[in-house]
Amino acid sequence: MFERFTERARQVVVLAQDEARALRHHAVGTEHLLLGLMREEPGVAARVLHEAGVDIARVRDEAAANAGTADAPPPGPIPFSRGAMTALEAARHESLDVGHNIIGTEHILLGILREPEPALVEILTGAGADVADLVARAEQALPSLSVVEIAPEILGFERLTEFARGAIVLAQEEARALHHNYVGTEHVLLGLLREEQGGAARALAAVGVALAAARDQVRRTVGLGETVVVGQIPFTPHARRILTFAREEATALNHWSVGTEHLLLGLVGKHGGVATDILAELGAEPDRIRREVGALLSIMVFEQPISRPVVDIPCPVCGASLERAEVVERDGESISANRDGPAECQSCGSTFDLRYSVEWRPA
Repeated sequence: MFERFTERARQVVVLAQDEARALRHHAVGTEHLLLGLMREEPGVAARVLHEAGVDIARVRDEAAANAGTADAPPPGPIPFSRGAMTALEAARHESLDVGHNIIGTEHILLGILREPEPALVEILTGAGADVADLVARAEQALPSLSVVEIAPEILGFERLTEFARGAIVLAQEEARALHHNYVGTEHVLLGLLREEQGGAARALAAVGVALAAARDQVRRTVGLGETVVVGQIPFTPHARRILTFAREEATALNHWSVGTEHLLLGLVGKHGGVATDILAELGAEPDRIRREVGALLSIMVFEQPISRPVVDIPCPVCGASLERAEVVERDGESISANRDGPAECQSCGSTFDLRYSVEWRPA
């Protein structure tokens, strides 16, 4: 299950365990998952909850009052309650039901709210929230398609980082909000600005480009559509070329992953289209943007392609990668992976005695 979780969704699981420990609860329940969702602020779920007026301090107080607290925090890893595991499994089904190939914070939110535990309903009611309203808001926030389906014709799409993929999804949201029946370079620019944890947003902020100003300039430049757009919104050929340029920028820099920084470099090139005009109107010089992006890339580490297959073993507590064991050739016909010894999860700190021996031979 956890291998399909986005980085933000995995972080929610870690934060939920932190909340359970802070409240001295001996199991991670759906109330702790809710608190984790609210703490992972860049996530879709946190935005939905914030816009609904749900306050994290009130939820935390209600959770403490509902379940009480122990005299001391629990030692070692905190297990998930049956209700929490059911909710995480429900999140997987929420993702599959709408054809998504990843599990994000929005799916976890629907997983805990679609058939909420009575205790969670009591906590949310005490915090002044309405469960049915939250479900409706979360459903509305779901991307209509998985990020790969949004632009399936783009070669190398699997190389996009999570933040870059998030920016592409947000670009489609911006197009929909403007009643545009296409995703152009101007929407990609807005998506990069909304993906605040990406390097592109930081570089744009450094040159004085703000989301609100860029959005207003897009409205002035291309206007609003007349009708609400439903269904898939296709990328324009120009926007698809920008994504291709971004991949080329990454390759030229010997980067395997394509981040928001590379997308921005693609936009500020001579083929940036409407986005280039928007940036010019906002007084952002392409050369200065390139310098800011270059400064960011100089201190960033991008994932390199793995020359050999690996066995990725998830942590049974938080779902993060516990160990990536490299598979080695044995006799030219078989490959194997072996491990015998302790392993510590870098995300939650849990320690395990990890032993395995796997061998593959031609059938």
